Amino acid sequence: MPDPVHESDPANVPQSPPTSPTPQSSSPTAQQPCAWPASTAQLRDGTLNPDDFSPVRGRFTPTGLDLDDPRCVTVLELSRSAADLLDERARLITEIRASTTTAVSRPPAGQPQPAPQSQPPSHQPQQPAPPYSQYPATPQFATPSPAYPQTAYTQPAPPQPIPQTPLQPTCPQTYPPHPQPTPSAASPQPPARARRFHVSTVQILLLALGVGLIALAVSVFAFITYPIFGDGARTACIAVTGLIGLAVSYCLAPKVRVTAEGVAWASCFALVTASVLAGGLGAIPLLRWRDLVTGLLLLVLAVIILGLYLASARRSAPIRAYSLTSCLLLPISLALISDTNLLSNTGRSVATIVCMTGILLLALLAPLPDAERLAATAISSFVLMVIGFGDFANPDHVRYAAITSLLAYLIPLAFATLLWIRIAAPAAPTTPIPNHQHALRDATRWVLTIVTMIMGIGMAGLSLVNDYRPLPPDLITGLFGVTALAVGVIWMVKRPTLRSWPALWPGLVMLLVPMLLVSRNDRGEWHTRYGVMWSIGQQSSSPDRAMIIRAVLLLLIALALVIAGALLGWQAPVIAGSITLIIHVMVQLWTWIVMFSMTFWWVWLAAGGILLVVVAARYERSINTARTLITRISQLR
Repeated sequence: MPDPVHESDPANVPQSPPTSPTPQSSSPTAQQPCAWPASTAQLRDGTLNPDDFSPVRGRFTPTGLDLDDPRCVTVLELSRSAADLLDERARLITEIRASTTTAVSRPPAGQPQPAPQSQPPSHQPQQPAPPYSQYPATPQFATPSPAYPQTAYTQPAPPQPIPQTPLQPTCPQTYPPHPQPTPSAASPQPPARARRFHVSTVQILLLALGVGLIALAVSVFAFITYPIFGDGARTACIAVTGLIGLAVSYCLAPKVRVTAEGVAWASCFALVTASVLAGGLGAIPLLRWRDLVTGLLLLVLAVIILGLYLASARRSAPIRAYSLTSCLLLPISLALISDTNLLSNTGRSVATIVCMTGILLLALLAPLPDAERLAATAISSFVLMVIGFGDFANPDHVRYAAITSLLAYLIPLAFATLLWIRIAAPAAPTTPIPNHQHALRDATRWVLTIVTMIMGIGMAGLSLVNDYRPLPPDLITGLFGVTALAVGVIWMVKRPTLRSWPALWPGLVMLLVPMLLVSRNDRGEWHTRYGVMWSIGQQSSSPDRAMIIRAVLLLLIALALVIAGALLGWQAPVIAGSITLIIHVMVQLWTWIVMFSMTFWWVWLAAGGILLVVVAARYERSINTARTLITRISQLR
């Protein structure tokens, strides 16, 4: 039997051949590094886990990240901000390269341009980049080499759109040299750059003051010189001045664009004033065609200004005063044309609603700048709000007031819904968008939403105050609430980390609160009208059918919200439905509770005593049950 091998003897320990170190697998409890995204699109994608960019399949990610943690919302916001910064960085780098290439391609005066150097073909294949999983958790930024290869450029390459490039953890990259054109091969010329105009705050202030003074002078001339010139002469003077100003601004655009903007605004104001004054010439007011004539003149002016905008855009930088004025005048002119005596009151409302719907479609579907889109949307939605309020509050003005006011309310609601659904899962833009453009796009969506909300609340208030009710007040707000709930559900489906309260609270408030208030108001009126009759023993009258339908419908809606929230694991519907259910039951039974308590008041004493005894007997278990219930509700989404 051989002797045992002693561990203290190094000679007896078997020696293994040296091997290269291999990576050790980390334990499950070890902190795992965050994965690097492959592109900025992954940073903006809300359907991917923020730690390893795998598809979301549940509450926890494969690396153990809890998506229900409120801090995950902050992580997603930081990811989107990082994506915007990276796109802006790439854009600046591309712009710097283009300007540097242009500067290098211009040889100094008096020196001949060097001939293009031929680049030897490379016979070594380009090695593909390693996968991102092999990069370290912390990026290593290498110091760039100060020496750059000097390459003779003869012609700058046209700027290319910024692609969604992968995010490499290391900064130094090797860029291939620009291909040099041969003398025989014809290469396309880059587009000419638009002239840059320097703008200062002092210049803007002076132009604003100048335009204001010119507008004041035109107004004073229009209202004070009537005894001297009369209607026709003063209108012609203002119109000729405005046309001359338009011609001057168009001629100044290639040289002094900012000054041309100010002259264009002053000219447009003068022409609008002349159009308004032209509506009062001759027998036009007697025929009640003033609005029709003014609207036609404003429509012609909008078309002329739009043509000047397109012409200036082809020649040089476009004049934004032309496009903004045309977008402001187009809905106003169509509204004035629709308000003509050639149609009945109902026909006017329907024609105005159709025209404003067309303007909204044009503003949201046409490739317009954001400011012009916002202007057309704001004016057309405001006109729809005026039509809705006017028809809803005055039943003698329109025969079918319920239909026209409901149409004026539903059209901006539909457009706002489509815009909110459109941004539920935003696609990553190919080029970075400045912050002011984001604000303008958000403003267009918020204008429609705010106008719709004001119309809903205003119509509901008018129906509660006035005896005339073309539509039930809770029906108007209920349409907004159901639409907002649908949008919130779509947002929660598209963005798995979004919680229920930010997504669903507008719809829940607009759906439940008005129904509760109207139900309470109807119940109070019924109690005041018929409660005394019941108390003195006379035959009581039953509440009307609308009140019963509203009470039952609100009860079913609250129960449906509680059940749906419990099944889906959403906190907002459960809490809102439970509170609504309790308040609604108390409101509906309060009259009977009071009448019962007037005779059998001692029953409440006995019920309170029994409840206290039961709670005291099961105090500890009741406390634990309440804590468990609160914990489970807080864990809902």
